[in-house]
Formats: sequence, C-alpha cells, structure tokens
Amino acid sequence: MIDKITHWMIEFQFITKWIFLISFVLVFLFLYKFVKSRVRGNLSPQMTYAISLIFVVSTIIIALLYRKEFISFLAFGLAGLVYWIVYFGYTPKWSPSFITTFFFIFLPVSLANFISIQDSIPIFSLNQYDLSGLHILSIPLELFYLEFLLSYVGVIIFETIKQKST
Repeated sequence: MIDKITHWMIEFQFITKWIFLISFVLVFLFLYKFVKSRVRGNLSPQMTYAISLIFVVSTIIIALLYRKEFISFLAFGLAGLVYWIVYFGYTPKWSPSFITTFFFIFLPVSLANFISIQDSIPIFSLNQYDLSGLHILSIPLELFYLEFLLSYVGVIIFETIKQKST
C-alpha cells in the first residue's frame, strides 16, 4: 500500500511540475502580448544588441563557473545558447518587446526570489535531493535564467506560429 502511495506521489509531483511549466509559459505569453500592445516605447536596436551581448557573455561565464554542477551548467548554458542562436542568427523583430516585457515583469520577481532565499523564508520550497553541489547564490541565478529560457522559447513558438498563420 505504501509503495502505491509513494508511486502516486512521485507521479503527482511530475505532473504538477509540467503543469507549472505550461502555465508559466502561458502567463508570460499573456503578459508579453499585454505589454507589447500597451507599451509603445520599446528599446532601440542598439540597446537591444548591447543587452543581448551582455546576456550571452554573462551566461557563458556563469556556465563555465558552475560547470561542475550539472543543473546550474544546463540552466546557464541552454539559456545563453538558445538566445545566441536565435538573436544573433535571426535577429527577430519582436526581440525588443520580449526584453522589455521580461525585465519589466521578471526582474522584480527574481529580486524577490533572491531576497526570500537569502532570508531563509522561501516563497517556494526546494527539494534537497534535486540540488547538487553548492547552491547558495546560484539558485536565484538559475531561476532567473530558467525563467528567461522558458519564456523565450514560448515567445519563439508563439511568434513562429503567428507568422505562419498570417
């Protein structure tokens, strides 16, 4: 009986993680469309390029610093790689809107996560078995870069579908 309950709990955690990821992307897409329609002054192409270059270089440096911790390396490396390929390979027209939305919405959220983790009063609880290595300062960074990666891939899919349907 206990094995069945344990198995069910593991499946439930897996399902809730996927529901969270899907809802995170959908909420960001809603906010992206809202900010894109309401905010008229986007970043200039030069400012977008500078922020993109800083972001890609910082992800490479941070990924190399955390190369011994697999989750950290994966979070930083994938975020930088995907952004580098899409932005510097294709330079999408919606990139300034994405950067404006992301930093307008998720910079305060990331700062709140950082403060709550440092104060040991987390908004969410971390499973100690999912953590590997020393994650004192890397957890807020991982969350920021993973949020960026999830939202960026969601916007890429959304904009690609929108472009093909028109």
